[in-house]
Amino acid sequence: MRRRRHILITLLAALICACALPAFAASDDGGLRSVFALGAGNRALGLGGAYVAVADDASAALWNPAGLGQLERRRAEFTNTNLFGMGFSEKYLAVAYPHWRLGNASLTIRTFGVDGIESRDDRNVLLGDDLKDQELEILLAYARVLGPGLSVGGGFKLQRQSLAGYAGGGIGLDAGVLVYPLVLRGAASPAARAWSLGLAIRNMVEPSIRLDAESVPDPRALRLGTAWRRPFGETLKGLVALDLEKTAGMDTRLHLGAEVDYRDQAALRLGVLAGSLTAGLGLRWRDVIVDFAFEDHPLGAVKRLGVSFLHGPPVDQVRADALARATAERRRQMERAFAESERARREQLLVSARQVHRDGDHAAALDRIAMLHMLDPGNAENEALEREVLGDLARQQEAAGDLASAALTLGRLAASAPAGAPVHAELKRLRGQSAVSAKRSRDIDALYARGLDAFVADELDVAHRLLSEALELAPQDADILSMLDRIRLKREQQLTTVCGEARSLVRVGLIEEAEAAIGRASAMGAPADTLSGLRAAVRERQQQLDYERERRRQEQEMAAQLAAINRDAPQPSEPEVETTTSQPQLSAGRRQELAALSSRARELFDAGQTDEAVRLWEMVWSENPDDPEVRDALREEYLTRGMAGYAAGDLAGAVRVWEQALRVAPDDPRTQGYLERARQQQARIRALQTSDGNTVGGVR
Repeated sequence: MRRRRHILITLLAALICACALPAFAASDDGGLRSVFALGAGNRALGLGGAYVAVADDASAALWNPAGLGQLERRRAEFTNTNLFGMGFSEKYLAVAYPHWRLGNASLTIRTFGVDGIESRDDRNVLLGDDLKDQELEILLAYARVLGPGLSVGGGFKLQRQSLAGYAGGGIGLDAGVLVYPLVLRGAASPAARAWSLGLAIRNMVEPSIRLDAESVPDPRALRLGTAWRRPFGETLKGLVALDLEKTAGMDTRLHLGAEVDYRDQAALRLGVLAGSLTAGLGLRWRDVIVDFAFEDHPLGAVKRLGVSFLHGPPVDQVRADALARATAERRRQMERAFAESERARREQLLVSARQVHRDGDHAAALDRIAMLHMLDPGNAENEALEREVLGDLARQQEAAGDLASAALTLGRLAASAPAGAPVHAELKRLRGQSAVSAKRSRDIDALYARGLDAFVADELDVAHRLLSEALELAPQDADILSMLDRIRLKREQQLTTVCGEARSLVRVGLIEEAEAAIGRASAMGAPADTLSGLRAAVRERQQQLDYERERRRQEQEMAAQLAAINRDAPQPSEPEVETTTSQPQLSAGRRQELAALSSRARELFDAGQTDEAVRLWEMVWSENPDDPEVRDALREEYLTRGMAGYAAGDLAGAVRVWEQALRVAPDDPRTQGYLERARQQQARIRALQTSDGNTVGGVR
């Protein structure tokens, strides 16, 4: 901070000394330069032409074309000046158009005219006094930001002059570079843009105009400048600028300027232009800026009054809006692609359900149909297939003499059938047959029927109570014993599902959700050793997360310290970042890099290279988990892959992939539903394997 103050004081002192030395003027150009060499734009002229490292308005093309890259809004400037009261006139018009993607461009038109010129013959006899000299310059410029702190630009110009019936024209090229050294070194704070350097070459290709016998070129000029900006409190901003200009055939000229700005509403300027004092005043009202410039020219005082108009939103807002539209369109495309993929998976799952149904594996068919209900609720085709499978299963169970299972299956079928449907009559017949076969009394049969209904409705506690009462009245009833055993197996299945959920949540780092799942497992009567193992896994995972969080915090603090050292500034008394956050703040440059990686991943995904796309998305998500596009892309791809594994019979693989989706989107209801269904099926398979040592439906 002290060094910055010294630089500011030094530049101000240089400006004051220059103003105090009237003999500082450079040698006259001897008519070598074009009248357009002075430049235009009242702010620049009020700063004594010390503008090559500032160049942040529509006149930038005349001083340093690279400065156009700084423009944030569309801008038009106009000035009309009568010079010295001797028939000289000057007009200046510039229009600048910044574009967030294509770069910034401007068109500048300048005219200079003199009338009342005397015409004399070789004997000095006055022939007339109405000759005119008209000069025109049209400049088309373009600039582009190559990276943080660096922009380049160039301009193509056309010059034309007409005098006493003679006319000629020429073309030329300008070029420039604008640099913010501190930004180039990696500093990201607003203060890093305080210091700038500019280099501009006017007439890199010299325009040459021939009116009569000889061509007269507009000589090349090199400008090198620096500028320093400094806020003074919350309302004032200061600017000091210095330029050195070297034109072929002329001495080096010095340009100095200083400006004090109040809330971007009013500005006072003072400058030195090759020994001549300049001054300026700028006033702004909304999007209209009025600038006044004064020059103490040797031929007389020059006063210029100009107006500027700003139009449209800032480039950053336009960029954000355009990116938001592009992101929304990509998201719509992604949703359409994933919807098509999901439709194909549903069709594959439906074909698989029909196939295992034809093979007689009704349980596997019902599992696939249950997943189809999750993917496509209310689909009539899925419901029709489920009714068909349940009907076949009930008939198979009845033929095997398992009346209790047949009654349960018909109960499931009757639950979704309208009143009076044939299935209700069939269920009544089957339950009556079961009661006759077991020789149950009316009271026992009523308890049994209510227990079955409760079991079908997944009210296991109610079903257990009713069937236990029925068993007390009929201790030898095989159907009641079988149903109680089913209730026990289903409870174990649910407990296994909840424990599996807790393990999955621990693996993906959702500690609070995992602890809640362990609490549900405890309430369901999970064994003590199971609960102890789950809690130990939670503690271990929490330690890992704490270690990773602390490591990221230390890396973030180290990065902040290095950035402060690079800025050559003292460390703040308090950390600039929250130490409680687990995710470091990303710089604007890094966000742009991650956005480019995300776009590349989208291109790879569209080209069918899904593995590489997922790898890039995972890289982006690890640094910026709040990016909705990346999060949605990973979630949908993992869901799709899980469905593919499920349809192919790889239940364990589907669970692993869906856990990745849960890691990315913990609150997504589809992911939670898929995992819950898959864990239930895993628990049922384990229960059946425990009872008979066989697998079900080929699903492992």
